[in-house]
Amino acid sequence: MSLTSDEKDYIFPLLFIYRAYGYIVLEEYDKGLKDFIKSSQIKKLNASQNYNMILCQGLKNFELKEFENAISFFGKAAQKQSKKRDPFLLRAMAIVQYTVNKPIKPKTKIQMLKDAKKDLHRALEQSPKDESVLFLRGILNFALHRFYDAISDFERVIEKAEETNAIHYLARGRCYACLSMFKEAITDLSIAINLNKDLLDAYLNRGKCAYLIGDTGLAFMDFQKLIVLEPKNPSVHIYAGNLLMTTGSYEDATKAFTNADNIQKSPLALYQRSRCHVALNNMAEALDDLNKVIEISMTDKVAIQDRECLNALKSCSVLCLGDEEPIEKVVFQKAAQAITKLISYEKNEHLAKLAHESSI
Repeated sequence: MSLTSDEKDYIFPLLFIYRAYGYIVLEEYDKGLKDFIKSSQIKKLNASQNYNMILCQGLKNFELKEFENAISFFGKAAQKQSKKRDPFLLRAMAIVQYTVNKPIKPKTKIQMLKDAKKDLHRALEQSPKDESVLFLRGILNFALHRFYDAISDFERVIEKAEETNAIHYLARGRCYACLSMFKEAITDLSIAINLNKDLLDAYLNRGKCAYLIGDTGLAFMDFQKLIVLEPKNPSVHIYAGNLLMTTGSYEDATKAFTNADNIQKSPLALYQRSRCHVALNNMAEALDDLNKVIEISMTDKVAIQDRECLNALKSCSVLCLGDEEPIEKVVFQKAAQAITKLISYEKNEHLAKLAHESSI
């Protein structure tokens, strides 16, 4: 059966349109976009088809990590169909990826994340029961340090979810931890671990919380599990070393920090190992580690001040142990002056704000 000219004009554009939809489902956005263009060359696209072509352009840019273009196209799609969920959700996702992958100023990043949150709010207006959008908004609230808002979002997600999800409890547990609600955090993180025994972040965060409330047994168990799950992750060994330090196991802690540094050169591991050496009265080894830290991080003011202090203490201890008599008073005076100078640094309002990353 042959088609009339009118039938061809009607059917052929639709063939390209429906194939374009198929390509979008298969995430082959470039092919989909080409079919939209072919259809438009035969017949002008209607409003719905034009909207989907713009979305396809945005998805293609998103796939190519061209996030600025993706944001622009999703914005155009939102203008075309302001009652649809997808353009707002996709623009929010593109904005977040832009902030993650592009070097931007902190204030700009915060504003962009706030814009993404507004888009997710618009998406939820169109689809209020969509737990995936609600979860993403919770993640954004967490990133913006709006922990109570994030908890509220995650609670709604947990209530709405058809199946219990470890990631949801992990997300809420991290919020509780940031609010220093450590017992609540441990409860949620324990649920996450029961649901997924291989969830690395759950062990990491529960171990930190247990450490902070003095439950060294649980903390040590979690860090041991982390080492089993990711033996080549230097951070895991550093956390284990920090825990061992608090229990007074300085020799074992030095081994943990050595393991971390062997896996990947780490000024933090070396700095922590130097602290262990001080506790073990191994001043030469401590100074050696501090020198290595400063070689790697020449602007580490905390390590520099620690080295000055150790040098002053070492000069006194060496003289006290030596056979020379009498020990000149000026040597002790110089050491005392050096330590006094360091103490004055602590009182300096700018230096007092220095926070070394050696905390767990």
